[in-house]
Amino acid sequence: MSTSRVGDPEWLHRSFRAGIWLKGLNGATELVGGLVLLIGGRPAIQDIVLRLTQQEILEDPRDPVANLLVHAASGLSIETARFAAFYLLVHGAIKVGLVAGLLRRRRRAFPIALVALGAMVAYQLFRWWLTRSLPLGLLTAFDLAILWLIRAEWHHLRRGAGTDAASSVGSGSRPT
Repeated sequence: MSTSRVGDPEWLHRSFRAGIWLKGLNGATELVGGLVLLIGGRPAIQDIVLRLTQQEILEDPRDPVANLLVHAASGLSIETARFAAFYLLVHGAIKVGLVAGLLRRRRRAFPIALVALGAMVAYQLFRWWLTRSLPLGLLTAFDLAILWLIRAEWHHLRRGAGTDAASSVGSGSRPT
């Protein structure tokens, strides 16, 4: 006899919290990356990429991923670096702000997050259609799962459960 955990409210809530924390970490990483690009520019990115790929290139000078990263970093134009810095800062700030609202169970954060993440997913799908990038496809699948979890959590809140925001922020438990 198999039991599906997908419909279990506690499993959904824990999955929601884990996914939202991952999105928050992703947003914070984007903020840091945007600041590095803004402050350090191309040389900082090239230095970081070289440090991250150095060992792999020493082991396998033909490693396609490491060489792709080094090539991309060396071909980064000033305009592209500025755009990337702006994009990462804005994108990261939006994610971190939405994550803060979602983890605090602010009801208005849920529809805003659904629209914002939905727009990001639509753009990712467009980019995936053009590039067929596996990492972008995986990120989009993850974001679709997060959208579903946000919707499920919001539905739970709208039914009247979980109105005490303070009880769920630190404990990780879902009020019933």
